[in-house]
Amino acid sequence: MPSERRQQRGDSALSPAAWLAWIGVGLIVVAFLAQDPAPPTPASGHSPAFRHAAPIAPSPPISLTIPSLGVSSSIGELGLDADRQLEVPADPEEAGWYRKSAAPGAAGSAVIAGHVTWDEEPAAFFDLGALRPGQRVHVHRLDGQTAIFAITRIAQYDKDEFPTDRVYGPSDRAELRLITCGGRYDADTDTYDSNVVAYGTLVATRW
Repeated sequence: MPSERRQQRGDSALSPAAWLAWIGVGLIVVAFLAQDPAPPTPASGHSPAFRHAAPIAPSPPISLTIPSLGVSSSIGELGLDADRQLEVPADPEEAGWYRKSAAPGAAGSAVIAGHVTWDEEPAAFFDLGALRPGQRVHVHRLDGQTAIFAITRIAQYDKDEFPTDRVYGPSDRAELRLITCGGRYDADTDTYDSNVVAYGTLVATRW
């Protein structure tokens, strides 16, 4: 796995179906190179019932806020690197939207990834595992609208058991996937052994 400081490389155009078929489970796991301290571990919990908002027209995201965690981050764009792996943000305080996923608020699964730590300091998504069902994520878009997602589930997966289809697969609803690293930190390989995924569904939009 290349160093996180050398991840910014271009990708070729692929349809979502071709992309999923081409890279497979092992290559789309967000394998951020990261360092201690240990991030929060997701807790089990039941999702409350939500009234799902209708999807809106696509527009790129520019920033997000997670009020319950005190998170506020700009959002860049991510593609695939030369090894067909998801790029990671160049800035530890910036999240990244996978540009071949749905735009946040549009129908489909919008994928936004962020670092958990960087140079032994907490990064943008360090506290992601502390999210709880029902808490909100606000994604601010280029068109001036804010897509508001309710968290429905938070899960942690071993990287060799990452549920590709569940995270990246299509949806008729407007869904959100926030991804970072978690679990045990291995100093020898400079990686965490797991990924944390927060699942969200669109509940409102506002200008």
